[in-house]
Formats: sequence, structure tokens, C-alpha cells
Amino acid sequence: MPKMKDLDWPGFTKFSGKEIYAGVGADFLAWGKKFVLRLVAAQLMSGGDWPDDFKILALNNKLEGPALAFFDKMLPKWVAESNTVEHVMDRMLGFYSTKVPVSKAMDLMSETKPSNKTWTEHFQYLVTGTREEGDADSPGLQPC
Repeated sequence: MPKMKDLDWPGFTKFSGKEIYAGVGADFLAWGKKFVLRLVAAQLMSGGDWPDDFKILALNNKLEGPALAFFDKMLPKWVAESNTVEHVMDRMLGFYSTKVPVSKAMDLMSETKPSNKTWTEHFQYLVTGTREEGDADSPGLQPC
């Protein structure tokens, strides 16, 4: 049986729902993959599979700000549909997934580098906003 200390994952970044780069979304998918890896490891280290209620509590413990407020508001509805962490994460992904239209991606690629950003930061912003649809690690392009 899991213990509350099993929810403490030092150094694991909480998901807030805020965009890292303006216009390209918060990338819940990439964060969620890291969360699932940590969840599996925590379960193995504590001796086995956790009940879904505890997995959902683990997810709740790793959210903050607007994402936590949204989660708290929607959780009763989601668990009424299906009381699994997979379902809850799928619903969060549905809300936080971003598809960048090709026309928007073209606008992003032609933006001037802001003076307060390094070239590396600007390049990361451009790459994050323009990865192809289907790339599981980032938002994707969608046809106009």
C-alpha cells in the first residue's frame, strides 16, 4: 500500500498550464510523459501498483496555478466518467493540447528575435512552435 511520502518527488517540475513560449501552448503531453515515468518508478519503489485514487492524488500533487484550479473544478466530472488516472490525464491533454496552424507557424518563423532573448531561446521558440503534427513531444502543425 502506498504512503503519502511516496508522493514526494524532489526536483520534479509541477505543471502550471502556462506557456513556455507565447503562442505554442503549455505542452502537457511532454510533461505528462515525464509524470507517467515518475509514477511508474514510484510505484515500483513502493512495492507495486497503486489504486487509481492514489495515482490521481499524485497527479493533483504535481499541478499548480491555473492547471490545478482547472483540475480541481473538472475532477468530479472526470472521475464520474471513469475513475482512472489515464482518463483524467487524457482529459487534461484534451484541454492543454495545442495544434499550431501552418499559417501561424509561418508567422512564427518570420518573427524578429526579441532583444531580451538569446538566439538559442529564439531558436527553441521557433522549433517548439513548428514541429510537425504527430510528433508526440511537442505541439504540431495543422492544415489551415
